[in-house]
Amino acid sequence: MNLNQREVKPLTSLRFFIALYVFFFHMQINWPFIHEIFVSNVLYQGAVGMTFFFMLSGFILAMHYQEMDVKKYAVARFSRIYPIYFFAALVTVPWIGVSSLALWSHGFSLKFLLSFFLVFLNIFLLQAWFPPAFPLWNDGGSWSISAEAFFYICFPFIRKILSKTGKSSVFVFFGSYLAMNLIGLGLCL
Repeated sequence: MNLNQREVKPLTSLRFFIALYVFFFHMQINWPFIHEIFVSNVLYQGAVGMTFFFMLSGFILAMHYQEMDVKKYAVARFSRIYPIYFFAALVTVPWIGVSSLALWSHGFSLKFLLSFFLVFLNIFLLQAWFPPAFPLWNDGGSWSISAEAFFYICFPFIRKILSKTGKSSVFVFFGSYLAMNLIGLGLCL
């Protein structure tokens, strides 16, 4: 199958179920709706779904970019995520601005610097490096776009290393996924 021309339907359907799992995870941590202990414990591990998304994206990218033109790859990845991300950030600027406007009447302050820093982090997709800043602006979920951008930057280097391993890259994918899940399960015990 040539992934440059076709979508991998089974993986796309798997993404739906993982997205649903992450959605239920967020519902459970904010508004607990399942109180049966085993099911609620499974839901509380829903952050693993993001790990799965990142792993799945890496797998699809590795299949799609078997022959890599780094410039075309960079343009394709940037144009896929940044315009809508930037629009969403722009729409949420008033929420950061409201708190800053109240502070401006008192002069230049540390909170104004924090607002500027948050804008800087979000424009350059660096907010994942500062977890305490997640809930402060641009809907805390944007950390995942920041992490995705970092993976996109790393991907050509990782792809080059994995291309030397040949077919074993599939085993690297599943081995990494298993290792991450075992760590998550270990934290639950």
